[in-house]
Amino acid sequence: MTPMPGLGEFLAHLGLERHLSRATLAAYEADLLAFWEFCGEDPAAVHDPGWGNRFLAAERERGRSAATVARRRAALARWYRYWNPPTSEDGAPVLAPVRVERPLPTVLSSKAVDALLAAPDVGRPQGLRDRALLEVLYATGLRVSEVIAVELEDLWWDPPRVRCRGKGGRERVVPMGRHARFWLSRYLDEVRPKWALRRGEAAVFLTRQGRRFTRQGVFKLVRRYAERAGLAPVSPHQWRHTFATHLLEGGADLRAVQALLGHEDITTTQIYTHVERHRIGPAYRAHHPRA
Repeated sequence: MTPMPGLGEFLAHLGLERHLSRATLAAYEADLLAFWEFCGEDPAAVHDPGWGNRFLAAERERGRSAATVARRRAALARWYRYWNPPTSEDGAPVLAPVRVERPLPTVLSSKAVDALLAAPDVGRPQGLRDRALLEVLYATGLRVSEVIAVELEDLWWDPPRVRCRGKGGRERVVPMGRHARFWLSRYLDEVRPKWALRRGEAAVFLTRQGRRFTRQGVFKLVRRYAERAGLAPVSPHQWRHTFATHLLEGGADLRAVQALLGHEDITTTQIYTHVERHRIGPAYRAHHPRA
């Protein structure tokens, strides 16, 4: 296969200026190379949205999942926006829409949250760290990648807040409640100083060896305590879903939840309104005296 003209420059733009992750860049590269092959390696065809629509239609006919076709459409849309003048209201050449049925996120009940938070043995240093980590995840809705990246300078205490860097390098500040502050303060006072001496790591959450906590470590931690609490398997992202849904159930504004989650597009946040509607029927039947 001959090199696709302009692909290297385009990927460099996405990485350096749009701050896309290496995984996303690799996926986009694979998508565009598949498009390049579909076009017969014709440099003129790759800038024609008609070829883009034919490529997406062919991918659907091949049985590609809706999610894969949607990602390939996103890669093409970015490609056209970068190289071509705007030709539609959204600033991108017209591409056929791809409908992706998104499953409703699984949300924990308040009782399940309490059970999971109470699972660590806070009489042990590791258990105290784990309780602090779980409390911060539930109190802030941070992604796993965000919580393990938080450093001491990102914590503010009056009022308690945490600064994090989300997707695309976007920075936001999220408040913490009194419970998260209590357990985080205990961990920082009683445990972290002993572990940090070994390596001088700036991250808030450390392993016993003084290293920065890993994504895999957080996943294992959450699953282990869910099992100990007698719950079905729980992922850290369910903590994030639960955080958002409980806020909306408590009356929070959708725009506020969008800001707290760090969503660039409010349509991403709107899935939680579907969760609320999904729960309306059972709640009505359980609590209305004449249901």
